[in-house]
Amino acid sequence: MYFSDLYSITENDILNLIKNKISEQKTLEFKRQLPDKNKEDEKLKILQSIVSFANTDGGIIIFGMKENSEGEASEIINIETTTDDDFLRLTSMVKDRISPRMNLPGLRELKIDNKKIYIMNIHSSFNKPHYVNGNFVFYGRHNTGKYQLDISEIKTLFLKSKSVEEQFENFKINRIMKLKSHNFPFNYNSNNYYVIHIASLNSLNDNIQLSKTDLKLKNIAPISNLYNIGSICNYDGYLFYDYTPDSKMFSYVQIFRNGCIEVTHFYLYNYPDEKVIIGIQMEKEIKKAIINYIDNLQQNNILYPFFVSISLINTKSLRIRYQESDYRFINNDFNEIFEEDLLLPTIFIEDNNDLVMKLKLCFEVFWNSNGYNQSPVIDRESTYGES
Repeated sequence: MYFSDLYSITENDILNLIKNKISEQKTLEFKRQLPDKNKEDEKLKILQSIVSFANTDGGIIIFGMKENSEGEASEIINIETTTDDDFLRLTSMVKDRISPRMNLPGLRELKIDNKKIYIMNIHSSFNKPHYVNGNFVFYGRHNTGKYQLDISEIKTLFLKSKSVEEQFENFKINRIMKLKSHNFPFNYNSNNYYVIHIASLNSLNDNIQLSKTDLKLKNIAPISNLYNIGSICNYDGYLFYDYTPDSKMFSYVQIFRNGCIEVTHFYLYNYPDEKVIIGIQMEKEIKKAIINYIDNLQQNNILYPFFVSISLINTKSLRIRYQESDYRFINNDFNEIFEEDLLLPTIFIEDNNDLVMKLKLCFEVFWNSNGYNQSPVIDRESTYGES
């Protein structure tokens, strides 16, 4: 059940647990009711269970399922409290009481024979190990339920989390070096460009292998779309590109077979005789692109969490304007970018609400590189914070 989409779980799936006398296991746990909001021990137990799933392979908790004396699913018990209040309380517990912060679990109500149950789906976490604040005990899971991790297991989890992050950094650097060495079978429209890399945790763990027939490609397109759009299968996966009338690459999107995305735009500044980046325009353009690509990845069942990186290549001596009509700092040598390349900090995005805040922090470094205190872009308050 854990490997199914939360909303693909049916009434029959739940009834079959009872029919087949299924016991709790590594990725499945039963709870008769939600923890009493006035009983600390009940809240602590459910938080420990959530942590144990996040620290191991993920899994499902079913609230409203009774077990028999053998620990097998035996009866559905109706949950009588208000769904919205229950979901808010559960998510608040996870946000407020688990460290380090983990991706919020999925929650769903399901009615069976007029009895309401809740299904909670907890993903295996990237930044494990987690613990419950005030408890400071690390839990994992095996076939008989949760157990306390020993020192060697805790150390292994810390090292594993670090290795995934390093894997993304190595992937990013290797691709940038390939671009800088012109080791591609096409000519670039400009040697000043930016590159975006997006990778889900499952992509980096090689848990995904896409074929072209699997892909829903509604929002997969190069950033520019100004000239001639083409697409081709290649060694890495699928390339969608925009090229100029003189057959130079203007921008492209490379979808790798494991679901990672590389976006490159060979057009970093706006004037041939003046190397100026129009900062607000570029920030909005990149944010909008990242939001669209993450949306598309999710439509292809490539889900949070994601690593995202933004890299500006060959930036030395460029200057940043707020917008085209703004000439501030343009003749001030101190406000040239001194770095050959600007590799903005890699960000780890856990959910949609996390996306805008993390992108804003990332772009602060871009503006700081040219003497500005902060980004002038103000994000609207929405699910994705569209600029």
